[in-house]
Amino acid sequence: MATGAASTSTPALVGWTAGPETRGTLTLVWSCVITIFACTWTVLHLNVPARDEDWFPVLLRKVKWMAINILFPEFIFAKGVCDLRLALEELREFDENEQARKLDNKHLLSEWTVISKDDSFTYIYNWAWEFQYPPWAQWLYHLLRLTPPRQTPNQKPSPTWISTFVPFFRSKAKSSETRIDTEAQDHPYAYNLELATIATSPSNPADITSVQQDRHGTLLRASPLASSIASSKAREELSGPQRREEVRHYRPTNVQKWTVVHSYYAQMGGIRYQRQGKRDTNWYCLTASMLTARYSFICDKKRNLFDRLVLEEQDIKDKSKADWFLKGIAVAQVSWLILSVIVRGILHLPITQLEIATISFAVMAVLSYMVNWWKPKDISRATSLSLPAWGTTPNPGDQPAAYAQSFISRLWSPTKTRNEADTLNDQLLRVPNDLVWMKGESPLLFVFMAFSSLGFGGLHCLAWNFEFPSPAELLCWRVASLISAALPTITLATSLILHFLATNYTDSRLVSMFLRKLKPLNGLELEPDFWRCIENPHWKQWGRDAQLFLARNPTGLRNWDKEPSAETIENYRSFEPEQLYPWNFPTALVDFSKIWQEARGVTPSAARILLDGWVWNGDKMERISREEPEEVSFWQDYENYIRRTHDIHDPETADHGWIAFILRAYSETKEEGHWWHEFSGLLNKASLILTLVSGVIYTVARLTILILLFTCLRKTPVDVYRVTPWVNFLPNIS
Repeated sequence: MATGAASTSTPALVGWTAGPETRGTLTLVWSCVITIFACTWTVLHLNVPARDEDWFPVLLRKVKWMAINILFPEFIFAKGVCDLRLALEELREFDENEQARKLDNKHLLSEWTVISKDDSFTYIYNWAWEFQYPPWAQWLYHLLRLTPPRQTPNQKPSPTWISTFVPFFRSKAKSSETRIDTEAQDHPYAYNLELATIATSPSNPADITSVQQDRHGTLLRASPLASSIASSKAREELSGPQRREEVRHYRPTNVQKWTVVHSYYAQMGGIRYQRQGKRDTNWYCLTASMLTARYSFICDKKRNLFDRLVLEEQDIKDKSKADWFLKGIAVAQVSWLILSVIVRGILHLPITQLEIATISFAVMAVLSYMVNWWKPKDISRATSLSLPAWGTTPNPGDQPAAYAQSFISRLWSPTKTRNEADTLNDQLLRVPNDLVWMKGESPLLFVFMAFSSLGFGGLHCLAWNFEFPSPAELLCWRVASLISAALPTITLATSLILHFLATNYTDSRLVSMFLRKLKPLNGLELEPDFWRCIENPHWKQWGRDAQLFLARNPTGLRNWDKEPSAETIENYRSFEPEQLYPWNFPTALVDFSKIWQEARGVTPSAARILLDGWVWNGDKMERISREEPEEVSFWQDYENYIRRTHDIHDPETADHGWIAFILRAYSETKEEGHWWHEFSGLLNKASLILTLVSGVIYTVARLTILILLFTCLRKTPVDVYRVTPWVNFLPNIS
C-alpha cells in the first residue's frame, strides 16, 4: 500500500525533448526585429567626435546613422568599401612620400631622434615608423583597383589558423629567425645599450668622439680611442679635473608599425594637433591625407611632428569598442535565420516578408563587417600631438588634393565639389561621417551603391508571389521593391551624366572657344624672342629713375635702346609719376600665353584642367586694362618696339597688336561663354532637384516596405508558423 502511494507521487522523468512544432507571431517578430537591430547598430563605425563634444550629440548622431542604415544600407556598405580603399591608398602614399623625401634629404615624419641629458650622460633614442601592409596586400590592392606598393611591401603575418595549412617542416635556422622576429615584435621597445666614454675636456679636443647615426637610425660606433678606455679608468677620470661625459646610444629598436589601422585611425580624426601661430586653442584633425604628398606639413625642423608619440596598433584597438560579443550574437542570429529560411524553402513551407527583409539586412551587414574589418569602432577620445604645426596644399595639377568629399554635396552641386577638391581642409574639428572617396569622374562609390542596391532590392523581390492580405498590398510591395532596386542606379547614373555635362563637357567647350578665338596667334608660338622680351625686358636692368623716365614719355617717343642720362632725367623730374607701375600685366600675359601654348598641344578634354589658370590670368589682364590703362598702353608700345627690332610681321594682328588682340579675344570668349556658365548652373539645379525627388521617392518606397513587413502578418498561410524539423532540438537565438 505504501509502495504504491510512493510510486504514484514520484514525478515523471523524460529525456531530451523537442521544441514546439509551431511558433508564435510574437516569437517571429521578436527574432527578426532583434536581428535587424543587430545588423544596423553594430555595423556602424563612426568617426571620432570633436574634443569637447558632449555625449548627447554623439548618441543622436549614432541614432541618425542607424536610421540611415535602415533606409539606405547599401550606402553604408559602399562607404565601407571606399573607406577601405582610402585607408589602403593613403597607407601606400604615406610610405612612398617618406621614401621620396628620404631620397631628397628632406625632413621626415617617420623618423626622429630624442636626446636627453643629465649631469653625466647623454641619452640618444632613435624612433621610427615602419610601414606594414595587411596580409595579401598585393592581391588586395589589385582587387580594389588600387596602385599596389612599388616595392615588396612589409606585410603583417597571416592569422595563426592559416599557418596550420603551411607545411610543418622548416629548417632550424628559419625557426630561429622567426622566433627572434617574433620576440622583437612582442617587445618593440627593447634596446641594446652601448657605452662609450668620451673626453670632453677643452684641453684635449682631439680625443672628443662624436656619436653619429644615419637616416635609418643605425648606430655608428665610437672611435677606437673611446672604445679602448677601460671602464675602471673612466670611472677614475670622471672624478678628476678632466671630466668625461658618457654617451649612451640606444640601437634603433624603438620601431613602431604604421598599419592600415593607423591609416583608418587618422582618417577618422583620431589624431589631433594645434595650429602653429594661431591664437585659438582648438584641436584640429590630422587626417591621413595630410601625411601624403598632397599636403605639405611645416613644423619645427628640430622636432618631429610625432615626437614622443607611442601609438601601437594594439593601443588603437584598445580604444576601439569592437562589440565582438554583439557581433557574435548578430552572426549567430543571422546564421540561424538564413538556415531556417533555406530549410523552409527546401520543404516548400511559406516564408514571411519580414524574414525576407531580415535576410536582406543580414547580407548587407555581413558585407559591411568584412569591409570594415580593420576599422576602429566607437572611439570617443582622440590622440593629441604635443607639437604645434601647420601646412599647405601644393599645386595639385591634374589630380585633386581631397579624395574624400561629402556624398550629398557631390549630388547637390557637382561644380562646387569639383572646385573644393583642389584643397585639403586642414581645419576640421571632427571628420564628418559622410565624407567618402570621391576621386575620379565616375566615383567607385556610385558603382558599389548601384550594385548593392540592385542586390538589396532584388532580395525583396523574392517575395514577389508571396501571399498578401490584399491585392493592393501586393502591388505596393512589388512597386516598392522595384523602386528600391532600380531607383538608386538610375539616379546615380543620371547624376554622373549631369556631373559630366556641368564640369568636363562645359570646360571642354570653353577651352575649344578659347583656342578658336586665339587661332590667329598660332604663328606667335614661333617667335620665342617676343615672349622672352616681355618676360625679361632689357630695360629692367636700368635704374629706378631711368624706368620712371621711360614710363613718363608718351607713346611713340620712348627710347627703348639707350638708358637716359642723369642730366636728362633731372630736367624732367618734375613731370615724373610718383611711382612705377607694379608691372603685374606682363606676368599675367606670359602666364596666359604659357597655358595657351600648353593647351594647343593636347585635346580640349585634356586641356580643361588648365581652364582655371587661364581664366584667372585673363581676368587679371582685363582688370588691369580697365583700372590701369596707362600700363597696358606702355606694354603695347613696347610690343611695337619688339616687332620693329626683331622684324616680326603678322598681318592678322598688325593693325592692333598682339596684346590688344589677346584682350579682345578673351573678352569675346568670356561673353560667349556666359551661356555655358548659365548652362552649368542649370545642371547643378537639375542635379539638386533629381537628388531631392529621387530621395523622397526612395524613402517612401523603403518606408512602405517596412510597414508592409508587419501589416502582412495579419493574414498569412497557416504553415508560416510551422517549425521546420531541423530546429526542433535547437534553441531559437533571439
